[in-house]
Amino acid sequence: MLVVDDDKEVRQAISRLFTRVGFEITEAENGEEALNCLSVRSFDLVITDLNMPGKNGIEFLCGLRARDSRTPIIVLTAYGEELSPHRCWQLNVSQVLEKPVTRERLLSSVWSVLGKPEQGPMSQGGQHVGISEG
Repeated sequence: MLVVDDDKEVRQAISRLFTRVGFEITEAENGEEALNCLSVRSFDLVITDLNMPGKNGIEFLCGLRARDSRTPIIVLTAYGEELSPHRCWQLNVSQVLEKPVTRERLLSSVWSVLGKPEQGPMSQGGQHVGISEG
């Protein structure tokens, strides 16, 4: 899984959450770094923020889709209005979740996007990740 967010705390929280349930995680701070990661390997899933400095989330998603049309994408953003339903369709975005998002909701979304049954509740299920404004 590739996790892209300029907020280090958010990236690390998502990484810890999914490492606990067996995912191998690669983190990227921005779109440019994420595209560099994609040039080295492919990922089963991408979770990305939209509002990032440098190459933002939309630019990253366009670059990703130019290389790979199949990787599922979950967009996490405090700025959901920036991604219209039409643009989601164009970029083949699987889900858009607005921050803050609970761990339970994020886990549920990942299992759903990957077509896997939910793996059970986390002990800290009601806590939020992605509380940043970016």
